Amino acid sequence: MAGGPRPAADVPGGILDLLRLASDRPGEARAKAHAILAAGPAPYEASVAHQAIGMLHREFGELDAATAELATAVRLARASGSAEREADVLATLGVTLTYRGHSRRGLAALDRSLALAGGEAAARVLVRRGIALWVLGRHAEALDDLGRSIRVLRAAGDSLFEARARSARALVHLARGSGHRAELDLARAEHLYTTTSQTVEVAFTRHNRGLVAYRSGDLPAALACLDEAGHRYRQLAVPLLELAIDRCAVLLAAGLPADALAEADAALGGSGRGGGRAARRAELLLAGARAALPPGHRPRSGCSPRRAAGGGAPMRGCCCSRRGAQATHRPPGCCARPDSSRPTWICSAPVMRHKRACLPGSWRARSAAMRRPTLTCARRPATGIGE
Repeated sequence: MAGGPRPAADVPGGILDLLRLASDRPGEARAKAHAILAAGPAPYEASVAHQAIGMLHREFGELDAATAELATAVRLARASGSAEREADVLATLGVTLTYRGHSRRGLAALDRSLALAGGEAAARVLVRRGIALWVLGRHAEALDDLGRSIRVLRAAGDSLFEARARSARALVHLARGSGHRAELDLARAEHLYTTTSQTVEVAFTRHNRGLVAYRSGDLPAALACLDEAGHRYRQLAVPLLELAIDRCAVLLAAGLPADALAEADAALGGSGRGGGRAARRAELLLAGARAALPPGHRPRSGCSPRRAAGGGAPMRGCCCSRRGAQATHRPPGCCARPDSSRPTWICSAPVMRHKRACLPGSWRARSAAMRRPTLTCARRPATGIGE
């Protein structure tokens, strides 16, 4: 097997297209990556294949498997002699470690990646580090990294990564209570994704725009965006439990508990995504239980659109938040354990085995930490497998 770095001329239309394929057609990318590995590739090609598989594992919430694949990809990248290849894989590994809760190791990997990269490659690393900093609630630093990356990527004509950077920055803006700035970034990101034919990324962006509309108090626009995202997901065979969770929250806010209950029941009857979905299904059970309660016993929403529009309340009953919600007052150690391929803060609270077991009296006793509707923000601000 031939080792050594690959010249830049080999990159367009070559092995690195596998990483873009992973963000648009995951099943095809997985099959192609395994076929590449079965052929006994050189370290450079093998590194790309393991990186793609690792990102796909992360997408499905299989973070241990993702970390193992990415560690192998780093080792192979180093063996290939390509500093840029090693930097790219280290950045992906850094984000994955951050999602697992290993923030110190994750940021260290991202810093090593940045030291190896330069120019446009360094800007792509800054996108990933900005995402990690956002996950950790370090919003000012995240905005700095993402702003720097956008300037370089726009000048270089890298529309795909500029879109991912804008999607990430939109969620940082939303976390800081600036829905208008978030919408501007998402609108630009959606346009860029359309020009690069990233159909899955467009669906995720519509999903996130629906949550921005919710935070702004525009429930009809929120439901319209979520409905369009759902239509796109179905066309692309991308079933997401997150969409049902978010629709339940918006329907409850709109005073439509029966519709919210039907949404939760329908989603629970389907398969959803693969591994790492237990927490999502638990949240759907919780949403269904909330919708099934009689009106007089239903917990008062702490994240009504009016309060959210004013930036006054996080999305969860806990002092922390999930994607798209404010997290400016999260105390150390509070709920900080992301559980899936995208950064998601899970509050520590009991989860009922079934919504019908949650009676009004027991609900009040056990729901103090989870009394607000859940908004997840779509998987990744283009920050899942695509980054």
